[in-house]
Amino acid sequence: MFAGAKWLTILGLFLLLGCPDEQVEPIEPSTPPGEPIQFGTKGPDAGNQNAQGPAVDAGAVANPDAGPGQPVDAGPGAPAYRLKFIALGDVGESEVGQPHAGQYAVASAMKQVCTQEGGCDFAVMLGDNIYDEGVEDAEDARWSAVFEDPYAELDFPFYATLGNHDYGSDPLSLTSGGAGLEPCRGEAQVAYAGVQTKFKMPGTFYQVFLENVELVSLNTTAMFWADFSFAENLSCSYLTNVWSFEDENEKQETQLPLWAQSSTADWRIAFGHHPYLSNGRHGNAGAYELGFEWSLPGSGTELKSFFENYIQGHFDLYLAGHDHSVQDMGEVGGTQWIVSGAGAKASEVEARNDAPFYVAELGFVLFDVTPSQMKMTFIIVTENASGPATWQVRHTRVVNR
Repeated sequence: MFAGAKWLTILGLFLLLGCPDEQVEPIEPSTPPGEPIQFGTKGPDAGNQNAQGPAVDAGAVANPDAGPGQPVDAGPGAPAYRLKFIALGDVGESEVGQPHAGQYAVASAMKQVCTQEGGCDFAVMLGDNIYDEGVEDAEDARWSAVFEDPYAELDFPFYATLGNHDYGSDPLSLTSGGAGLEPCRGEAQVAYAGVQTKFKMPGTFYQVFLENVELVSLNTTAMFWADFSFAENLSCSYLTNVWSFEDENEKQETQLPLWAQSSTADWRIAFGHHPYLSNGRHGNAGAYELGFEWSLPGSGTELKSFFENYIQGHFDLYLAGHDHSVQDMGEVGGTQWIVSGAGAKASEVEARNDAPFYVAELGFVLFDVTPSQMKMTFIIVTENASGPATWQVRHTRVVNR
């Protein structure tokens, strides 16, 4: 899009949405957050029992996979369980009849790494699963192109969350995909998860347990639009389910404290599309796009508050995509912050935040988790036109209990 047309598009969206509900000067990420919501603390036996959080409205969180598995008896001195999983995002570039080289290169490297590791248990898919505008239903032909074919040789489930591109464009079609203002587009991916077994998305916001590890998928796109009341109140009429982004945000803010209070998981992992901290082009929550530098109006002020009140210090790890890079942003406020959005393409990074590792290259993060340790391995992938992709470990960090 030419620069003039791009600014007219941004201006049109800004006029459509109105001003943000509250103009707040962005706060540097190093500044301590405001008074957090008090979730309560775990009891002395936390982490020693397998317990699912309280039952919730099935319309808010469909959760067929919830409930921890039974620990495997691995012999004296061995951990009660060991989970290996991959985190990657922003993958959905392939078209019908047009495989995307970057997406296939990363998939090839995933297979090689998991084979070397003796198998992986699952993957976490961090949004923008289908560019540029998501899909309309579970029967869309692009499902085979963008998910089934690229990952055909990976025999494990993918737990997915939704990104702005998964939520389509905008009601007036002022933009191409990525505005993220079509709520029903997200429901189409939940519907697809219901008709097969590999792509897992039991709800647009959900919780699952694998062994004694808790995974919570956040709807950060809904929370991003909390800066604009008009956008947040956009409704979806998908079959008989009618809801708005505002309804989704209320569910998240109500349910997350309840899950935190009741959780006895060894590790609590949240994942969503938008980052809290990032050295990629989108930037930090509360200062996304430097206001209007790129395509989406809004700096993510409400999303920043959401991260600081509901995620920071309440989850051990938060995984995000959105920026097409691989980043270890380190620990802030008791939470590890990781960006892994280079599952198909890479974009620039800059030294915005002090961080252990960040690169603008294709790649993903491998996690190796036991009850007492989480090992994070940052794997960078190189395309190879004449054969399988190559990969290398570029950074590793271990978090111990």
